[in-house]
Amino acid sequence: VWLVGEGWGTILNLSADLDNEGAIEASQNSNIGVFNLKIAYTGATSTYSAHGIYFKRSNRIFLDKLFITGFGADGIRILNASGDVDPTHYCQDVWITKNYLKANGKKFATGGNGISMGECRNGYILHNTVDDFSLFGIDLEGVFLDNITVSKNHLTCTGYSAPTDRHGRGIAVQLIDAGGSYVEDLRNINIINNTIDNLTLTHSVYSSGRFGVIYVSNSGSATLGKNISVKGNQINNITGTTIYGISIEGYLIGGEVIHNEIDTITGSTEGDGINVRTVSANFPVSHLDVSHNLIKSASHQGIEVNDAAGGTGDGVSYTSMIGNTILSSGDYGVKIEGTNKTNCKIIANTILNSTTGAISDGGTNTIIRNNVGYVTENSGTGTIASGATSAVITHGLSVTPTLDDISITFGEQGTADYGRWWVGTITSTQFTLNVS
Repeated sequence: VWLVGEGWGTILNLSADLDNEGAIEASQNSNIGVFNLKIAYTGATSTYSAHGIYFKRSNRIFLDKLFITGFGADGIRILNASGDVDPTHYCQDVWITKNYLKANGKKFATGGNGISMGECRNGYILHNTVDDFSLFGIDLEGVFLDNITVSKNHLTCTGYSAPTDRHGRGIAVQLIDAGGSYVEDLRNINIINNTIDNLTLTHSVYSSGRFGVIYVSNSGSATLGKNISVKGNQINNITGTTIYGISIEGYLIGGEVIHNEIDTITGSTEGDGINVRTVSANFPVSHLDVSHNLIKSASHQGIEVNDAAGGTGDGVSYTSMIGNTILSSGDYGVKIEGTNKTNCKIIANTILNSTTGAISDGGTNTIIRNNVGYVTENSGTGTIASGATSAVITHGLSVTPTLDDISITFGEQGTADYGRWWVGTITSTQFTLNVS
């Protein structure tokens, strides 16, 4: 079935609200296409429970060059029937491309998404513009998500006066718990080359929680998430209460957060460029690559790693932060805190103009080296004056060294035999070389 318009002058008007149904809806169908037309809700402003397009348990779906506007629920909704958590009832081969979705300030209950996709294999959300959404711009949420690509979309807000509840998250990837009835699955998710700008994250549902402009969470599932890529995205001018440019929460192994540009993240309580954390017991994060990102003007941490759950089975481990450029953070450039953070790497980053400091290491077995703005290796020369028995050396390191970090080579024989020598009184700025 193909529904083809002649451009956005071809308009489907929905003048009466629907109860969680779509202006265009299909269930358990294959080979469905809607192209090149406008879908608009023009009904009463008291309720907003209709979706623009709602396809359930269908395969080979093509939605291209649509203008969907005025819907307070989801502009496009692709997933199982409501309440169906059977992951075998998934949609497959879904293409959502080159559409323009605008909510015009309307919202339904806790809010609507621009594009919502759940229980899907082989989904492609490409080259769309989502404007003025009240909950999530693009929401991937369900018990089964496999091989989903979200690329080259633009999420923004050009301004509206009502409602006061505004954006929850820009792009959200959330695997939900099927209640033990089924095995959940989250894998092969690619969030690539999207632009997200000019958002105010103040939705009431999340006012006491954490907003991630790009948010990936597997913390409610007992199944390990794999192969998550957040790459090449641009995130600019985001404000709110507790917000992160990119937020990664366990239960995940592997994956990458690389080559993203994040500029001006302003949170009144907390505002991080990138935040990696565990929030639920026994759902760790490990072997995540956070590298080659550019982060400017985060109100708190440039990058934060945090085991917020604090249980024995939790933790963030083997996470590498390499080659990032972090400028003008309001607290630290990189901060590791919480209970269980082990074997992380902070290597070859450029960290400049952070208010409190470049790096705060609360982890165990953290490798820190070769960072600009945080000196962990240094060398120099010094002299013990004739007749003196010690020399105080300024080491110039950003961290207090231990005895086994210090190596001394004598360049010449003293006028008098100095006998034995040793290092003592090591401080955050100096150490003392003693001779007998």
